[in-house]
Amino acid sequence: MSRYAIVTSLDSTTRANVSLQNNNTDIVADKKIEASNDYKGDINNAYEKQAADTVGAVNTGSGIAASSTRQGAGIQLSGVRGSAVMEKETNQLNFEERTEAASNKPGSRD
Repeated sequence: MSRYAIVTSLDSTTRANVSLQNNNTDIVADKKIEASNDYKGDINNAYEKQAADTVGAVNTGSGIAASSTRQGAGIQLSGVRGSAVMEKETNQLNFEERTEAASNKPGSRD
């Protein structure tokens, strides 16, 4: 084999190796980009799910608070109404007792 043939063969082999290395570099770069995009998508999905779960939890908590507020107001209103009924009955008894006492007073007309 001549010197020219050996140099040409080495040059051809070097070019083939460089081409393979460039191809491998492109494949690795594409895989890294794909992995990065997948990671970005997964992170975005996780953030969206977390936000949705947080909103759901806040809505549930708000519903519980509103229900408790309504229940508490109902209990309080029931107490106020009960107190008003008792006060009315007390006033009626006082009125009846005073009326009876006034009618039984000596010197009253009957």
